[in-house]
Amino acid sequence: MKVANVDRVHPPRRRMAIHPAIVVVLLRATLCFVCALTFIDLAPGSGILPTALAHTIVVSQTRVPILSRGNPTLPEIALTFDDGPNPPYTLRILAILKHFGIKATFFCIGLQVARYPRIVKQEYAAGNTIGDHTWSHPFLPSFSASQIFSQLALTARILQKTIGVRPLFFRPPYGALNATVLAQANQLKLTTTLWSDDPRDWTLPGTQAIISRVLLVADNGTIILMHDGGGNRSETVAALPTIIETLQKRGFRFVTLRRLAADLHTSIVVH
Repeated sequence: MKVANVDRVHPPRRRMAIHPAIVVVLLRATLCFVCALTFIDLAPGSGILPTALAHTIVVSQTRVPILSRGNPTLPEIALTFDDGPNPPYTLRILAILKHFGIKATFFCIGLQVARYPRIVKQEYAAGNTIGDHTWSHPFLPSFSASQIFSQLALTARILQKTIGVRPLFFRPPYGALNATVLAQANQLKLTTTLWSDDPRDWTLPGTQAIISRVLLVADNGTIILMHDGGGNRSETVAALPTIIETLQKRGFRFVTLRRLAADLHTSIVVH
């Protein structure tokens, strides 16, 4: 094997020049090293670390589990809706769920619960699971431990006052978390919950795009992230019937997060 003569390719110079590509590699390596040292303060979605990697690192350090999907051996799917309650979209979603005879999970913002308690009562009365989505939808990793605790506790309190039970599940806004967020949620006995199927419906990509994105990823144990609040959700509402019908035809059943979590360690018995 021939080895290139470096002197011929790059003649000696008075000052050693560093190729731009090498600079880029060194900068990336440095960034990775810094991230490895400070990852506990990096929030998924910040653009510095991939979301899945950041979540995995935080979980491995804190030993607090995160629910991001269900049992991969069971044909169960959980529909989840964030940022409500929000008339009229939450009410339309409830009507669709009732039409198909299925249940979902609603992650409610405390301020919205205070404004529309009757809608939350309707969600719960229909057999849906109600989760904690903080009081005002902030970027939690930038908050102190006491501020995070307050955001979760205030929402848990108003949910208990509204429907008579405390929430069991918590979803951080933007999926942004760190060790402090997990610790405060754990202190309140809340299971931190993310997702495995995100059609990014909040970007208003069009009804067909939402349908295609959901169906492309949906599989056993999938947790679908959608939104009933935070803006115009007409595309989400329009996409929902086709998503439900198609996945039911594929043999999936829709369950609440409570059911999905309970079935995590259930095995299929083959006779």
